[in-house]
Amino acid sequence: MRIDIYMFITLISAIALTILGFQLCGVHIPRKEETSRLRTARIILAASYFILAVPAYAELFTGGQYNRKIVAVFTIATAAYQSLLFTATLLTLIRPLFVTRRKVLTQTGIVTVAVALFVPAALTSDAPWIFYMAVTAYAVQLAYYTIIFRRKYVESLARLEDYYDDDLHGQLRWAKFGFYAALAVGIVACISSGLPSAAFNVFTMGYIVFYTWFANRFVNYVAKLNYYLPAVANQQERVQPRTAEQADVFAGDIPVGNIPVGDDPVRETSARDVSAATELSTATEVPAAVGLLSEVPPEKIEELRLALEQWVAARGYIRQEEGREQIARELGTDEDFLRWYFSTQMPQDFRSWRAGLRIEYAKELLAENPDISMNTLAREVGFSTRSNFYGHFKRITGKTPAEYQQHITPKR
Repeated sequence: MRIDIYMFITLISAIALTILGFQLCGVHIPRKEETSRLRTARIILAASYFILAVPAYAELFTGGQYNRKIVAVFTIATAAYQSLLFTATLLTLIRPLFVTRRKVLTQTGIVTVAVALFVPAALTSDAPWIFYMAVTAYAVQLAYYTIIFRRKYVESLARLEDYYDDDLHGQLRWAKFGFYAALAVGIVACISSGLPSAAFNVFTMGYIVFYTWFANRFVNYVAKLNYYLPAVANQQERVQPRTAEQADVFAGDIPVGNIPVGDDPVRETSARDVSAATELSTATEVPAAVGLLSEVPPEKIEELRLALEQWVAARGYIRQEEGREQIARELGTDEDFLRWYFSTQMPQDFRSWRAGLRIEYAKELLAENPDISMNTLAREVGFSTRSNFYGHFKRITGKTPAEYQQHITPKR
């Protein structure tokens, strides 16, 4: 076997993918009913890593003497399965109740039939149209999965933000990056046989880095399972009747029109920006029991007002990763009444009100310690990411934290 840079990188990729596959197999996920789909996703993801390593081992055993046509054929087939496996895995992470065995088996059957028709035809014929059809079919597959993922990502983000009543687009950004990065890896892999050896080596190192990163992100997701799962797998949802534009694309009903995305510069995508895409509805959030102001005992309103005053005095607003249900319990009420209170008794909703409190506290901390780092400040006042902190600070004060910091420093 010849030893050169290409074969060395191939060896590294095979070993790395195998180790990462075993690492994923060893990730501990609590055996609960609500984690069953996640455990299945772990198996699927580990299998995809082992599948990726197979071509590398095959090339090592053949000493790098491979037939480019055979490599091209099986690269397209492998890429189709990889797209399916990664899409299923990511959808399971962000929308576990959406992914079912029937849906995965249906998609697997479609891909398997397509591969079974393509591989023998491509290996026994030199007709270029066979490859053109295969590439076109793969492009359609990627487009279809992209539509599904974008829709479910928006819905998952809306549920996460609704559950925690906070702006959390940074918490799921890794999933979106992972999906599009995997998509790019699959596309480049399909044309990799035509790349110069130097470019192919760079690509191989790039996808090793990506798959290493993704495996670590999966481990981090599991470590924060108690944060993500209650929100994205919450079945107590307020839903509106489905319209034609809210059809289930994974079942085959692709909606007409543009997929809604957020246009708020403060929040990349949020529950407020996706009213047409999500199953959540503020219109149905007011419980029937407190539907009219006249039906609510004044003492109940006063009790919540006093509880909120105490909550503010104790700086409950700086605590992160608390769902609205948990906050309502702390206030001695339920989340439906809390929603109602802010929609009828307050000039703004709970999320905006809490953000305002956090920014005022941030201004106090900046005045006390102008040299505090922005990352530390964001965490101290309760924001999950610095970008959220910057966005809210700019919106409320008209200045960025750095500008405000410069503004107050000469006064000290």
